[in-house]
Amino acid sequence: MQCPEVWNFKEPESTFKSQIVDANGLSNLNKIKNFYYNHLASIILPDTLRVPKTLTETLNTDCDYYSIKNINLQDLLDCNFLVCFVRSGTLTLLSVNTRIDCDTCVCITPTGHLILNVDKETFQTLGLEGKVSHFHSKVKSRYFIDIDLTKENFLPGNPFYERVKFSLSKLPDISIVLTWKPPKDEICPSSIANHLSKKYTVKQCSLKHDTQIVYSVKVPDINLENCNEEDIVDFVEWLGMVALDVNFDDFVDDHHKEYLNSYQTPTPNIHTGQVRVLQWRGMFTFNAVEQLIEEARKYIKSEGKPWAAIYVQGFSDSPVAWSNNEHHYFMSGDNGYIIIIKDDKFAVCTNECSKKKYK
Repeated sequence: MQCPEVWNFKEPESTFKSQIVDANGLSNLNKIKNFYYNHLASIILPDTLRVPKTLTETLNTDCDYYSIKNINLQDLLDCNFLVCFVRSGTLTLLSVNTRIDCDTCVCITPTGHLILNVDKETFQTLGLEGKVSHFHSKVKSRYFIDIDLTKENFLPGNPFYERVKFSLSKLPDISIVLTWKPPKDEICPSSIANHLSKKYTVKQCSLKHDTQIVYSVKVPDINLENCNEEDIVDFVEWLGMVALDVNFDDFVDDHHKEYLNSYQTPTPNIHTGQVRVLQWRGMFTFNAVEQLIEEARKYIKSEGKPWAAIYVQGFSDSPVAWSNNEHHYFMSGDNGYIIIIKDDKFAVCTNECSKKKYK
């Protein structure tokens, strides 16, 4: 049997988009507001050796989330849980240690929707209304179930409620992570942990924080008021190279350059000495990202830094990515976005994956 020429396979299509907005436009940009399941945030700061405490503590303070192992999904439909946490405040919940291509993946969105991505056998066992996964519509091997938990009549005694709760009881226990923002500042965010701790062991988790410094590197000088998409693409590529800590050829002589590949900083550029890269990993909401953006804007403005850039990446196996749109994993499934901050302008960059259906 001959091996296929895999190097001739076309790469998955993706769409790079960028949008220049001001501060008001950023706060009203639904695109990033509806990116619910934030897993990683990186910020790149040129010409920075010491990072102000206000910036480093933005995601280190009040960004705790909770982890629960082996929870029965029907307990998420408890009447008190629905009224106090799903319909009051903002709940973000996601199953963990599950794979979107072959396991049962579950989430509750901040808009109050319970979403399940299941295989065909599980879908038939549940007996709930759903639809074939867009990405598996040809083979019909995965199904997508969306239940609105915010409906007023979705309570004990309602036939549909009872059917959903009975169906969820058929599923095996899963592990979840969650975070809850109360409707009022007077209410403690840990109230949800106290409620669930009556039946389960709830673990409080904090974001993991790492930092690194890249020395002797040139920094591209971008003008958001006078740039095209190609300039932004080159800038974003450079950000990725810095985040991966690759070797730049800007200060390397020809004898010591990499043999297979080399990379140089886009022009125009400036020599700032060092670049600071901060990274947080865990689970956090858009509100936390919004605070990080604002602190970064204040920092570069007060210290006269050329710019700042923030990269946010979602969970690979969340049932949804942007808003309530179905997520997938096989082709470019790592959805995220980049925000470039310069003066009072913001460049919001997204790279959306292909909607191609699997054969």
